[in-house]
Amino acid sequence: MSNLLFLTAKQVADRWAAVGITGSGGNPISVKTLACWRSNGEGPQEAVIRIMGKVRYRLEDLKKYEEKNFGQVCDSPESKTLRSLTPTEILETQGFSGDAALRKTAA
Repeated sequence: MSNLLFLTAKQVADRWAAVGITGSGGNPISVKTLACWRSNGEGPQEAVIRIMGKVRYRLEDLKKYEEKNFGQVCDSPESKTLRSLTPTEILETQGFSGDAALRKTAA
């Protein structure tokens, strides 16, 4: 299984705030801004994925977006404390459990 990790919009906003990435007004980029970008086809679109109706950002693609648009990958010590979710953990938050969650989705 790949080492693919996912972040919530809050985690993306916190990750960017931790390294000083701000919006046009100089304020941190908010969850609401990320939602607006998603609906307008802006921001890190290639990183967005919906899993069981929940929006998540693929960390690998998010890092590519950061490098291209910010000139750096935002892996500060503060951002490393953010909790990334594995696919199994995402399914578990939706009421499925462990390996059974993966079997249910494969069926």
